[in-house]
Amino acid sequence: GRIPSEVADVMMRNDKINASETILSNVPVSRSTIFEYGTSQFRAFNDILYRYRMQQDQISLKSTDLVYQYILETIYFWMNGNKWWDRNDYWLASDNYCNWDGIEECNADDEATKLDLYHNYVDGTLPKELGYLSKLTNLSFGSNSLSGSIVSEIGQLTDLESLSLYLNELTGSIPSEIGLLTGLTDLFLRNNNLSSTIPNELGQLTNLKQ
Repeated sequence: GRIPSEVADVMMRNDKINASETILSNVPVSRSTIFEYGTSQFRAFNDILYRYRMQQDQISLKSTDLVYQYILETIYFWMNGNKWWDRNDYWLASDNYCNWDGIEECNADDEATKLDLYHNYVDGTLPKELGYLSKLTNLSFGSNSLSGSIVSEIGQLTDLESLSLYLNELTGSIPSEIGLLTGLTDLFLRNNNLSSTIPNELGQLTNLKQ
């Protein structure tokens, strides 16, 4: 039968605590924003909670799914996903996020490995949470309207083989942390407004082809 409202409220409070602890232990950069009303992190977190409350279920997502859904929803809200061109129809859909447009591939553990939002009217800045999609091998935001700097958290994506940020409006310096991505074979940063100084650390990218 239907769960009594007072029981559902207790379950929801417990779920909120458990979910927030799981997310923040895996995505610590969200600590100052996840409970701040109106932020992209707040919206992502509460969207997840709302879905499960409407189903009157305890949050049963395994840790990986919860964290990845939170990060991907944060990216969507942060980068104005409602204005994307042809790949926003299925973002925030109730099915598995691995089926959302632009998430080209997930591994057997439902960890996103390829994120491609090329030429999709994506704007805004790169969120720090992006650096916690730790199994990404391919990341493309090429040919969009991104501004601001390349976040240093990109350097945490140590499985990356291809990074495409060309044809945007990015500014500032190329972060030295990109030099940590020693598996990169393709790096596309041209046609931005980045500093012409190339960090010495990029000399560590000995596998680059282009």
